[in-house]
Amino acid sequence: MLPTSRPFIWIRFGENKKVLVNMWCSFEILLNYIVTACDIDPEITFDLCDTSGRLLGLSESQNYQQTVQSLEGGGVYILVAIEDKSDQQVNIRPMLENFEQYYPNLTDQILQNLHDKSERYSKKKHMKRTPLPTKVTTSRKTKK
Repeated sequence: MLPTSRPFIWIRFGENKKVLVNMWCSFEILLNYIVTACDIDPEITFDLCDTSGRLLGLSESQNYQQTVQSLEGGGVYILVAIEDKSDQQVNIRPMLENFEQYYPNLTDQILQNLHDKSERYSKKKHMKRTPLPTKVTTSRKTKK
């Protein structure tokens, strides 16, 4: 069955370059194509974000099909480099020169989306760890 939306997206990078990418392919083929087409150093960890700063999470191969389903066909995505500075600090840098000219506040939006995602994860994690009561007591008296 063919998808109802367009499976192609635009990736912006470098000196205002754009490349058209078909997302309906295997995870490995997609990553290799992006590395080749965008001339990315293999040592760099990268991802894509939409124009509102939401990261796609390409490094999470287990979520790839879910990511593809959530894409806006024909949409524009920006290539970003991800650098782990410490256990709790991550530096995310758009790999599009003069990105502020096209997408003001993009880095702030990315960080806000990451913060929101982290808070949701933290709440879910806390909820899962809350033990359920083993005995339920009621104030209603039972007949003997």
